[in-house]
Amino acid sequence: MSTSGAGESSGAARADGRPRLEDLLRQADAEAAAREQQASEPRADRTDEAPPAAAVRAFAARLGEFRRTAVIVPTLDGDLMTATYGGIRWIYAFSDRQALARFAVAAGWEPPPADGLEFLTVYGARLLDVVVPATGEPTGVALDVADAEAGGCVMFPPVLGIVPDEAAVDGPNGEALATAAGKATA
Repeated sequence: MSTSGAGESSGAARADGRPRLEDLLRQADAEAAAREQQASEPRADRTDEAPPAAAVRAFAARLGEFRRTAVIVPTLDGDLMTATYGGIRWIYAFSDRQALARFAVAAGWEPPPADGLEFLTVYGARLLDVVVPATGEPTGVALDVADAEAGGCVMFPPVLGIVPDEAAVDGPNGEALATAAGKATA
């Protein structure tokens, strides 16, 4: 008696009662295709669903690359250049001088500062692991914000998995961070 499945009809179990490998693979492929189809269908009620696995992997890869890369962080009057949006303080970071120059032009700086702008060069990991927790308020990093339309802008929000637990708004100190942010804006 053969357990290879040759001559068996689709969906038939093996002699030991377990499903055939090709049937399991076919089922997995069908489930993956159904998930892809569902993910591509626009629906208003999809806001609470998890992002597709490919998007999560792409973001994780970009986060890893950012953590290993030295970036440019402009300073104004000795402080890091930041902006507040949505109750979060965003530290501006740029992958290179050209990205910083694009930001200066987009921000309307006249004339755009070329080499006269002061900046620090720091690894992304140091920004996320040291600088963000030191702020004492919800803080993320905005990389190459002038490149948003071209798809080059990446936001690293203060959430678990990106910043240390104590600096994450969804971490153990999240409520304390939100309270500190509320007091700072009042």
